[in-house]
Amino acid sequence: MASPVGVGFAGDLGAQVGLRLECDLPGNLENLREFCSARRFLVLLEDPEGVHAGLFTFEGNCSTLIVAESGPTERPSGESLRAIQGEFAHPGGDWVELCRLARIGRRIARDQSRIAELYELLREWHALAEARGDRQVLDESAREMVWVLEGWGRFAEAAQLERRRVTEFSEQMTLPFDEAGETP
Repeated sequence: MASPVGVGFAGDLGAQVGLRLECDLPGNLENLREFCSARRFLVLLEDPEGVHAGLFTFEGNCSTLIVAESGPTERPSGESLRAIQGEFAHPGGDWVELCRLARIGRRIARDQSRIAELYELLREWHALAEARGDRQVLDESAREMVWVLEGWGRFAEAAQLERRRVTEFSEQMTLPFDEAGETP
């Protein structure tokens, strides 16, 4: 499973260099590797805790500088994708507020084509909703994850999640049918 921090690093770097990264983490890293190695970039990773920094060491003309210890850093504020990811790293408190942030993060990630980060955010939100038994959020997050998985060509996973969504999370009312398939 991909590290949410690694996915975030890839998304941030892609956004900074103007790449649309719409794949999963391995595909995004390959796109970054191809793009960055052909250019003279200096990639600075400050305190990459939880990330295998070697993933962001590109060949060619690109150099990577890893700073293991940095001074005090400001926590991302507001409704930025990084701030929302930070909230999901340590969830707690108001569930309604966390759901609001998840929806904002979903919009930001989709608008910026940061699909791997979108998927990780949805996975985390889905897991929290499952723990809380929130069927509405389970349905909403599953619909979005199906969309991402289909976009990545992972149709079997998408179909499995869609079946689960429809049978367990959806608010649809099932209609009774007789043996001929007619409604009584």
